Amino acid sequence: MAASDKPALAAGVERRHCGSYGVVAPPGAGSMLHLEPDEFAVLDLLDGKRTRAQIEAAVGAPVTELLGDLWDEGYLVGAPQPAVQRVAITLHGVEFGGFDRFVQALNRRFGDTVFSVPAALVFAVVAVAGLAFFADQVATGQRLTVSAASPVLAVVALRFLGLAAVGPHETGHALVIARNHRRVGRMGIGFYWGALTFYVDASQALFLPRRTRMLQSSAGVLTDLVVCGSASIVAMTGGDATWAVVLREFAVLGYLNIIINAVPLLELDGYWFLADALDRPTLQRDARRALAATVRRQRASLGLAAYAAASLVFGVALIALGFAAWWGLFGGLFHTLWRAGPGYKILATYLLLPFVPILIHLLAQPVRYFRNRARQSSNQVEFG
Repeated sequence: MAASDKPALAAGVERRHCGSYGVVAPPGAGSMLHLEPDEFAVLDLLDGKRTRAQIEAAVGAPVTELLGDLWDEGYLVGAPQPAVQRVAITLHGVEFGGFDRFVQALNRRFGDTVFSVPAALVFAVVAVAGLAFFADQVATGQRLTVSAASPVLAVVALRFLGLAAVGPHETGHALVIARNHRRVGRMGIGFYWGALTFYVDASQALFLPRRTRMLQSSAGVLTDLVVCGSASIVAMTGGDATWAVVLREFAVLGYLNIIINAVPLLELDGYWFLADALDRPTLQRDARRALAATVRRQRASLGLAAYAAASLVFGVALIALGFAAWWGLFGGLFHTLWRAGPGYKILATYLLLPFVPILIHLLAQPVRYFRNRARQSSNQVEFG
């Protein structure tokens, strides 16, 4: 690092304190950093008036590594801005630059219409009517999945339609960010909960006002309801035609995605909406601690403890419902693949991958609770 002897934050750096951590965003194209509370407190001392030695004396800890990270990502005065890579391979997947230009153009062209009151009313009607039409098609026994002579083609169709359902969802999140004069990060393709999917860097949403963050968190699910509703309405006119069945399978995957996103345990859209509604960024962690304290008959927030218990029950029920619906639709395909050769068994396993990490996450909840309880009991013996 070649920083000044008296480091200072560059103009345009944004910060948000989230209780147990802090986030800081650079003025350019660098990476957003998540900082521990003691690291976040150092930012207030980076005013260009203190030397590194004076900063370390004030915080009582070394700051060389933190200053190095801030310099490398372009947060400090005089630091070079990181080069923007059009394609990057990260731990999340393969990421592509330029998606922000697409979303900004989409906002300029359609933003005023999409975010108007008349459009909101139309979207609500389409979402409700589409869900009703979809339920009617299920009740009358119309086909919901595409049949294929080859199970491999059926898997390809399933995954293609699944990716197609994710695209509007992520664009809905991104459009709210662009509408509020923020930049959307890269678009990526990677594995999430075991399934190949699209994702968008929406980290700039952290710096939106609280109510806007709630809209941004719910934008994906709202978009899903409208898109799936539209597909269901159109499919209603097609009967058992192949194109109508394709639309219904697309709607099925979208509605299943809505169910999964509503699970409060998985830190997806529904969780972040509630966390912002309560203005508690560390809601899940705080709720788990409150529940553990309540079980031990210690003082804690009964509201948080009730949320932890309810979210566990509700989350398990929703996941069970989602898996039951998925199995009812695609269980036959799984059995067909599993009864075939080794290569087909790999495809069958791939079909179930999205549910494996979810199950692991659920099983980890009681394990984490008892582990923390054991640690506390050990501390009480040691210090009591």
